[in-house]
Amino acid sequence: SQLPPLAPPVALLRALETPSAAARMAAAEAAAAAASASTMIATAESPIAPMLSFQAMGFEPGSPSSMRLATTYTNLAGVFKALGRAVESAVCYSHVANLRPNCPETQKDAASAQKDLGRLDEAIVFYRRALGVKPDMPDAYANLVHSLMCVCEWGHRTELFVWLDALLRAQMRHGQMPSVQPFHAMAYPLDSELVKDLSKAYGRHCLLQAHVALVTLATTSAAAAGNSAVMAATPPAPQASAGLYDTMLLSPYRLPHAPRRPLRSGEKLKVAYVSSDFANHPLSHLMGSVFQLHDRSEVEVTAYAISASDGTAWRRRIEGTVENFVDVSSLSPYAVARKISDSGAHICVNLNGYTKGGKNEIFVYRPCAVQMSYMGFPATMGADFIDYLVSDAIVSPWELHGQCYTESLALMPHCYFCNDHRQVHMDISPPLYPKDVDLAEPRARIGLPTNASVIYACSNQLYKYDPDTFACWTRILRRVPGSVLWLLRFPPNGEARILRYAAELGAPPNSIIFTDVAGKTEHVNRSQYADVFLDTPMVNAHTTGCDVLWSGVPIVTLPMRRMASRVCASLCASMGLYEACVAHDLADYEEKAVRLGLDRTYRAALRREILMGRWTQPLFDTRRWVRDFERLMYKAWEIYTTGDTDDERGIKSFAIPPMPIPDVTEDEYRAKWSCDALLQAAVQAGKQPLLNQ
Repeated sequence: SQLPPLAPPVALLRALETPSAAARMAAAEAAAAAASASTMIATAESPIAPMLSFQAMGFEPGSPSSMRLATTYTNLAGVFKALGRAVESAVCYSHVANLRPNCPETQKDAASAQKDLGRLDEAIVFYRRALGVKPDMPDAYANLVHSLMCVCEWGHRTELFVWLDALLRAQMRHGQMPSVQPFHAMAYPLDSELVKDLSKAYGRHCLLQAHVALVTLATTSAAAAGNSAVMAATPPAPQASAGLYDTMLLSPYRLPHAPRRPLRSGEKLKVAYVSSDFANHPLSHLMGSVFQLHDRSEVEVTAYAISASDGTAWRRRIEGTVENFVDVSSLSPYAVARKISDSGAHICVNLNGYTKGGKNEIFVYRPCAVQMSYMGFPATMGADFIDYLVSDAIVSPWELHGQCYTESLALMPHCYFCNDHRQVHMDISPPLYPKDVDLAEPRARIGLPTNASVIYACSNQLYKYDPDTFACWTRILRRVPGSVLWLLRFPPNGEARILRYAAELGAPPNSIIFTDVAGKTEHVNRSQYADVFLDTPMVNAHTTGCDVLWSGVPIVTLPMRRMASRVCASLCASMGLYEACVAHDLADYEEKAVRLGLDRTYRAALRREILMGRWTQPLFDTRRWVRDFERLMYKAWEIYTTGDTDDERGIKSFAIPPMPIPDVTEDEYRAKWSCDALLQAAVQAGKQPLLNQ
């Protein structure tokens, strides 16, 4: 139904039009960068004049001649975008916005182009202009809020989210697509039920997209065969996931599944992994060895790549070590689903969810009887076409199931979040008993002080920050004399704002230090230069949490309710650190951090426990994780085939019990399971996985 106009109050929009001093400074820096980029374009790659003064050239904004020129730049922007030349496209959209200042759509297009380039301060300016002309622009408002949070612009934060909450509820009440992406909502202070409903809305959208594609396929095939009766009998759009399966997936479009029976003796469980992130991406950094470590006598693994190769060693490594690798990047979602179905796969694992590059329509078509969501999207999918969410008892406790999840839960015995550090980062071995002199030189090399009493750190992206946690950090700095807080320019636009907030909150002068983001290997290596890692409660350190613990650095974390806010607690628990590192409220978080800062002996003992735990605790035992995951998938297939459930789809929540943890020394592990040993074995098998560190 038609959504009635819903705009934030004029007072809020006017307040947003008056940016803070830090925001003005950042905007000026962004404008200078844009001028530089535009000059480069004009002189090197295209005939676009740098930062054109249209009025000086006789083009008055809004005049007929300006409108014609704006049309030309709009077309040029589209051409550049199609060619993948995003910088030039953004410059053209900016020119259109300046030529048509009273057109809200052109302002929004310019904002989106800047946002895609990471020029968040410029995007904020254009989004504000769009809303100034037309306050009732839900997408522009949602993207403005997201851009503001990404650079830690927290002025009017409460009011912004009050209106965003109202907007989302109104959109979903009227059956419209929400303007907030589920991945963004993980970091927002929204009600858990609302966030779950947001995922449900995106699930329905995937359903409709799949329906439209299949209708197109059916009518095209019928037209080619001259069958007008089939063309006229196109079913209506479904209202729920079951609707598509019941009304649309009829022969020949209904995909067959592997027989619903227990596996026979010697028969392998066939597993299909589907992802767009078999590339230089955190998923490949974490799961690179998982695919090759499956027991090939029990499990047959196929990786389906829904994105083209990025040409990196990360992609080549997975291509060369997984049992079966299929590039389906050129195929439609239905064609991919059909290929998976034809393979006879028993279980299909969605490694994307609602993240960039995902093709969830593949799962709408039900290529497998049992379908799981894992790793890529740490939240509920809110969709009937996903049967299980793979998690663990700390990340997804049973008591939060109904509030936060629509799927059945398949719980791993230890932390659900796998990693590849024992295989890839074996060269990073911080000493058990470090002395100050050991770290002075490398700390100085990256801009950290050598005389700090303790270096707290947070290398999470800035969108994960929130004002209450940051205020807590400044209190910690005040209570621990000589301490500093090491943060990343992630993105750079937030640095000036963070420093201003720190001064306003009374943080000691020069106690917050920013450095640039580093490449993966350097990032993991330099994580050991911190003394204590301060986690962000709304969205935790996930991959970064593994990096930090591998480096021997204790973490202080605070689990909330939703999945993304509880992962770091599970990481710590799988290292035997729950009592020491996991807080029960913000006050306890502060006390744990202060104790670690003041008590050097306690901190050193905890560091030794972490470093020894790399070999004695389950978190970094990738082989063990793979065995547990295989047990989990076998259990899911057993439930489906034996009917041990009241659900007609053959699913129910379950947990895998832990196995005894074997004693493995570092030397023993290095000899058999180091990255070099695994790669050598792959090469001997005639493959070329070659990961160049």
